[in-house]
Amino acid sequence: MYRELGKVWSSAKLLFDYKKISKTFEDALPDADFRIGLAAFIIAGFIGAVVASIGKLEEVHFGIYTYNTFSEVAEIGTVALDTEPILKFAMLQILIAFPFGVIFQLGYERAIYQIFKIIGGKATFAQHYYVSAIMAMSFAILSFLGLVAPLPCIGITAVVAIIILSAYFILYVNAKAYEIAHKIPFIHALVVILIFLIPRLLIVGFVMTAAGNALGVPGYYEISGVA
Repeated sequence: MYRELGKVWSSAKLLFDYKKISKTFEDALPDADFRIGLAAFIIAGFIGAVVASIGKLEEVHFGIYTYNTFSEVAEIGTVALDTEPILKFAMLQILIAFPFGVIFQLGYERAIYQIFKIIGGKATFAQHYYVSAIMAMSFAILSFLGLVAPLPCIGITAVVAIIILSAYFILYVNAKAYEIAHKIPFIHALVVILIFLIPRLLIVGFVMTAAGNALGVPGYYEISGVA
């Protein structure tokens, strides 16, 4: 399985080059395996959860550092790191967002697969799910840019890059994956993705908000603990 997962990782990296998208998915289809796809989704989800947690810690650290730097000049009280909100955020990501994401994505891919079959899609579910798993691994790789986002000066560049690349993967690469796997026109794949996009975002947003409220995760991080 390690070798097969290595292929998924290699394919995911190639998707960042738009010239290699079609060949990457065409070469991947013969290796399609539902178990490998599920394992890839699990690994991608775990990477995303861990990176998000580390990114939040980074964000808070730089926020406190900036505040304390200015406080020395203004001669006001400094603040210390309050780890409780960060731990709650990490719990939200690892214990809820990660498993929910894997389960939800499986249901989402099954639903969208059925739509493609209705409109003439040719892929098996294993092929459909496998190319989606490669996409998920690409998003896991993309998530590492989130570790740069909190950095002063260059952070805004990372945020812009994340937004652009996310749109690129969701609207273009994803549609190409379904186009090649199902042998349907690109525009048909894109329309189905767009139809499912808003409900997908609403469901994920609702679940994560409810889970965050249940765990007591603040909507934004408040620096507390005056030293």
